[in-house]
Amino acid sequence: SMYVVQICQCRKKNNSHYITFEHHYRKHKLKTIMRKQSVIKTICVLSLCALYCYTLWHQHKTTTKDLKKKAVDLDGSEEIADSDTRTLTYNDIESEYSNMYDNAIDGGIQHVETWRNKQVKDSTQKDEYSQNEDLMQANSKKNLSSYDRLNATMKSRLPRFILGGVKKCGTGTLMTFGNRHPQIIRSQLGGFFVELVSFSQGTQWYYNKMVVPTKDHVVLERCNGCYDTLQAPWRLTETLGHDVYIIWMVRDPMERLESEIAQQISNKENQFTPENILYKSKENITHNQIIRRGLYDIFLQHWLHYLPLDHFLFIETSDFIKKPWVELNRLESFMNLTRFFNEDMFIPGDGRKDFYCIRNTNLTSKGEVKCMGDGKGREHPKIDTETAEILEKFYLPHSKAFFEKMQHSYKWRGT
Repeated sequence: SMYVVQICQCRKKNNSHYITFEHHYRKHKLKTIMRKQSVIKTICVLSLCALYCYTLWHQHKTTTKDLKKKAVDLDGSEEIADSDTRTLTYNDIESEYSNMYDNAIDGGIQHVETWRNKQVKDSTQKDEYSQNEDLMQANSKKNLSSYDRLNATMKSRLPRFILGGVKKCGTGTLMTFGNRHPQIIRSQLGGFFVELVSFSQGTQWYYNKMVVPTKDHVVLERCNGCYDTLQAPWRLTETLGHDVYIIWMVRDPMERLESEIAQQISNKENQFTPENILYKSKENITHNQIIRRGLYDIFLQHWLHYLPLDHFLFIETSDFIKKPWVELNRLESFMNLTRFFNEDMFIPGDGRKDFYCIRNTNLTSKGEVKCMGDGKGREHPKIDTETAEILEKFYLPHSKAFFEKMQHSYKWRGT
C-alpha cells in the first residue's frame, strides 16, 4: 500500500519518478510471488513426505494384521495371535494351554467353524470356503468321514504315513534320506491339513493331487505344520481315516529353539539379539511361537485324542545325526518296508564330519553322494545365562511329561 500511495503522488509531479517507483513496485511484487512459490513448494514436499510415511505405516499395519491372521490359522487360538497386546505370565501358562487344548479337543468341527466365522468375514469367501467343509461336518455328524466315503482305489492313493514335524528337528534330512528307499514315494503336498484354504477344497481335490503308487509302494507326506496346528488331527483323520501313522522328529527343546533362532537370524527375519527374538519381558516367555513348539507333551496329548500311541514313531535328532542308518531302519520297520539302508551307504560330510552324506547306492563307493545344504548345522547363537535358565526351567517338566506319555526318555538338558 505504501508503494501505491507513492506512485499516485509521483504521477502528479513528474513521469520519471513514477517510472522509478513502478519499477520498485514490480520488483517487490515479484519477490512476494517467489516467496509464495517457495512456501508452496515446501508444503508440497512436506505433504509428499507425510504421504510416504502414512503409506509405510499402513503397509506395516496391514502386514501385521495378515501375520496375526496367519498365526490364528496355524495356532488355532486368537488369544495367542494377539499376545502382543495382552499379559501372559509364567505362572498361568499351564491353565492357558489347558483351556486352549480342551476347547480344541471337543471338536475339530466346531473349532474350524468358529475360526472360519471369525476370520472370513466376506460372504463370498465364506461360501467358497464353506461348501466342502460344511459337507464334511454334516457327514461327520452322521459318523461318516470323507475317508469312509472313498472307494478302495481312491483310498490306496492317499498317504498312510505323515512326517508331521517337528520344525528344526531334521525333517528335511530325514525326508531326503528316506526318499532313497525304492518303496517310498514322496508326496509333493505339505500344507493341506494346515491351511484352511487348501483343506476347504475337499478330499477329491487332495486325491487328484496324489501320485499313483503300486501295491509295493508307500506314500510318505511331510507336514511340519501338522505338529502344532490344533485343527490338523481332526482334518487328517477326517481325510485319511484312523489307519494313518505319524512320524515325529524331536530334539532337546533348547537346541530346537536355538536352531530356529539361528535360522531367523540367517534369513534376516530379525536383526536383534536372541533375547529380542524370544520375548520383550523375561516373564512373558510363551508369547513366541518358536518357544511353544518345544512343548511336546501338550501337542502329543492333543494328538492322542485322535490316534493311539502305537501310531506314532519318535526319532530323536541327535540319534539320527550320529547313526542315521539305525533310525532309518526303525522307519522301515514302522512303515513295513523291506530293509534297504545300512551303514555302508553313509559317509561323513566334507565340511562337517559330524553330519553324514548318503550314497545313491551301497554297491560302490563311487556312487552319487547327496549331502545337505550349508544351512544344516549352522552355528547356534548364544543365549544369555538368565534367559537360558528361565527357558530350561520352563521346558523341564514338559519334557518329563513327554517322556512319560511316549514311554521312552532321552538325555536332554536337566533330564
